[in-house]
Amino acid sequence: MNIGEIISAVELMRKALALLREIVNSIAKKPDKERAENALREAEHAFQIAEAKVAGELKYQLCKCTWPPQIMLSKGFRDYSEVFKCPRCGKEFPPPTPDLPDDSRSAPLPATNFNGRPLSSL
Repeated sequence: MNIGEIISAVELMRKALALLREIVNSIAKKPDKERAENALREAEHAFQIAEAKVAGELKYQLCKCTWPPQIMLSKGFRDYSEVFKCPRCGKEFPPPTPDLPDDSRSAPLPATNFNGRPLSSL
């Protein structure tokens, strides 16, 4: 199955869910409507899981802020690598590198070379 077939299958599933939603909204009887609404929620949940599974197989980044996982969208490039952002929580992958302050706790430079002579005598 190529990418075009996968995309068209996902679009068909979306259209089918939209039609089911219209049918559920047109049902007047309360017990039938509740049953139909529950079935629609289950179908939507199964579709979201299938969509995330297809995205994972296509090597898209997935955010685990919800279940089923959210498909992260490309934001562009940073430092020669592509950056993805979750549309739900805003998390980025890979996360931005924080600016680290100068750390004065680092080890001092040695005052002698490997032979034990002072560096100033070189």
